[in-house]
Amino acid sequence: MASHTACLGLCALVAFAGPAFAQFPDAHGAPPPGWDGPVFALSQDYPNELPPAEELPWQSIDFRTEPGRYLAQVLAYVLEGNLEVDWVVQENPVRSWYHAPWMQWGPNGREFLHGLTRERTSRPGELHANQTRCAQNWAVGIYNPPGGYVLGQVWRDPEAPDASLARFPEGTVAAKLLFTAARVEQVPYLHGGPAWDADIHVIPESDVQCRSRGQRAVQPVRLLQLDVAVRDARADDTTGWVFGTFVYNGDRPGATGWERLAPVGLMWGNDPDLTPATYDGGARPQEGWINDNVGAPQHLGSLGRLNGPVDSPESSCLSCHATAQVPSISPMVPPFNLDHDAKMRWFQNVKAGEPFDAAAVSADYALQVSMGIQNLEKAREAELVASAEATLTQRLAVARRAAEIAEADVTTVIGQTSERLWIYRVTRGR
Repeated sequence: MASHTACLGLCALVAFAGPAFAQFPDAHGAPPPGWDGPVFALSQDYPNELPPAEELPWQSIDFRTEPGRYLAQVLAYVLEGNLEVDWVVQENPVRSWYHAPWMQWGPNGREFLHGLTRERTSRPGELHANQTRCAQNWAVGIYNPPGGYVLGQVWRDPEAPDASLARFPEGTVAAKLLFTAARVEQVPYLHGGPAWDADIHVIPESDVQCRSRGQRAVQPVRLLQLDVAVRDARADDTTGWVFGTFVYNGDRPGATGWERLAPVGLMWGNDPDLTPATYDGGARPQEGWINDNVGAPQHLGSLGRLNGPVDSPESSCLSCHATAQVPSISPMVPPFNLDHDAKMRWFQNVKAGEPFDAAAVSADYALQVSMGIQNLEKAREAELVASAEATLTQRLAVARRAAEIAEADVTTVIGQTSERLWIYRVTRGR
């Protein structure tokens, strides 16, 4: 079992002219010596021009009246060509997909096998009644060609990314695969599903909250959830985006694990009028659809809004992603100490391209764009601090040496003076 903690720093960024030639770091750490398994490579040959519009099968389906059919078409689009290349998305024979830069930085950064980043930890009992231990979860996100074009525009200058250019066109699709380290005996419906090895955190038995963010080792992870986000102008009256979530269920029929993904639901708005009081009065989300036949235990979001099994039950898919902005002013999830009225700010319908906070620049629901930009800034700050500490350490060493020399000189002078004084006194007969 390989274990290491090496990290690729700011110096790994080499910039050339144009987004198609920007070389961004791939992963948090390099493979250990002698590694002969898969190695993740960032798909970063972003289109220089907006690709021609594709004929997308879900565009003829009304997501409000046929949400299940809409989601099935989006999922088929995401899987097409990616299964054949085991999600090495730049090798997809149908269409290339792309990764957002700078998700490798920090303790939760991309691991070196599949580019997974650490997500929210699942607490005991959240995934299944059998789950007695916390479980760390890891994910990788991808964008289709229109989304990849926008990534390239945002990062055209790799040292000065511009979040204001994160304005995704109609037909953009983002997808995220989420894997869990939970064992099958803890979460039985994971059986028979797609599994990867990943370089993830080592969680000691004594760490009952899975807070460890230090040492990593190659360990098995299993598919738990798949999220999709579609820029669909038919949702412009609410958010401009349609979000959907699938969960893996090994008890469903299907020739492969990917066919056993069950839709949890779909949403195009946050139901701003759905409050605890109206919910207690019988109201339920209207700007979304929840599948009643998932077949696997689920926890939804706030007041029954859509969320996947990895996500916080205090938020929703759209409310979380609406906070994608630079700088990150408000947290993704409403703070627990706020009252209900204050928490409702997270469940307003923020339009595509509008910031959650007026003082920020929107990243248009793309958390990996806002996180990547802020990771770059944090990496710079860390490098400046390290450089300053090295300079101070060097100066301190020089000062100590100077002090040692000065002290030695004073001792020598005192000794020489005492000897001369004794000779003087002897010769003077004193």
